[in-house]
Amino acid sequence: MKDVNVDRMYRYGTALGRDRWITWCWANGLTLLIVSWFVSEKAASILLALAMVCVAAAVIRAVYVSVQVHRGRASRLRNARGEQVARKADSLVSVAFFVVAVVLIVWNYVR
Repeated sequence: MKDVNVDRMYRYGTALGRDRWITWCWANGLTLLIVSWFVSEKAASILLALAMVCVAAAVIRAVYVSVQVHRGRASRLRNARGEQVARKADSLVSVAFFVVAVVLIVWNYVR
């Protein structure tokens, strides 16, 4: 059985978790998917196509980041202030995703 290199797996996970493009693409794709449930059929098909583009962009970016980590070219480290801004932006995206979901669900039941 092959041994697992925990340090290397940690580097992959950290690089993928910190990449803003992956986070934003996944969040936007999922938000578009939820929004597509509450609009007309024609608008839903457009939103689903956009959601698939977002998910595809996230997957392509994840492959790119993984290759960079594999080659030993870890992304440039951000300074402390940049790291705080990135965390706040990621938190805002997460909160916005759930707020949009709740508002659309409530709107569907009220309508």
